[in-house]
Amino acid sequence: MSERKAAVFILLGQSNAVGHALPMAEEDKITTPLGHVFGLSRELNQRLDLERLMFTGYLSAGMNLAETQDDTYSLANCLAPVWEREAEKNPSLPDLYIVQIAVGAQGVSREYMWNPEYPVKLVPGPLGTVRISLFPYTERILSLIKPYFTERGQEYDIFSLHWRGGENDTGIGTPDHVLPQIKPVYRQLFDMFRRSLGEMPPTVLYEIEFGEKNYKRTDGVNTDNMRATTPEINRMFRAYAEETPEITTFHPFSLSLYDKDEPETWGIFLPTDGVHYSAEANREIADRIMAEAVEKYGK
Repeated sequence: MSERKAAVFILLGQSNAVGHALPMAEEDKITTPLGHVFGLSRELNQRLDLERLMFTGYLSAGMNLAETQDDTYSLANCLAPVWEREAEKNPSLPDLYIVQIAVGAQGVSREYMWNPEYPVKLVPGPLGTVRISLFPYTERILSLIKPYFTERGQEYDIFSLHWRGGENDTGIGTPDHVLPQIKPVYRQLFDMFRRSLGEMPPTVLYEIEFGEKNYKRTDGVNTDNMRATTPEINRMFRAYAEETPEITTFHPFSLSLYDKDEPETWGIFLPTDGVHYSAEANREIADRIMAEAVEKYGK
């Protein structure tokens, strides 16, 4: 591995952190380990009793520590190649270490896997099979970051933590029903991040929006509740940002791709569901993150 300083990027949440339904073209898959971007493979690190992290050169497959859905245009897989290219030409840029933990269709309320009370288990596999107690598992993984770099004698920085979750929480009831459930869980999440990492990292909460295609779903979800609850969750996220300097929010309508005249997808989400970010949206966000990194580290 390179001996540059390390910048750690953490991506947590549900399907929009997985890159669900976004299979990569063959020419975009990362099949040769990168030299300046590293990740945690499921093969080496997917254990509840893990004692030491094992980073390896980044690949587009096998690096989400939770759900098995590989070679997708996830934010992680979009960020990795642009960071690699920038690092090759810019020696002042740190190496990037990616931690990705996400399972589709999982909020923080009730019996979802991000809830701290979810039974302790780790059943690997694709969506529908995978069953992981994501709160304690993430706590263990994050708590091992500092020992990893301390043992190596390598300077590191928690560059940012991105939370892409909450979509499933919008569909479980009215705001008066949902918010009392999830507010204390987010407090627990933030406390866990701070405790595990030894600091509250720069944290980005993705505000939730849906294209109109989502509200035409036929799976029995009460979309009227979703319309009512979604803005309340976003207001909750913004309130956290106002009270905690390390937290900011991101709204998808800030993307250049946003098209106010295309409510089915707003120019951002997949036309098949109106829920999942498109590959182009993830690429634009990755480019923004890269610009932030260059501004912070690369001069």
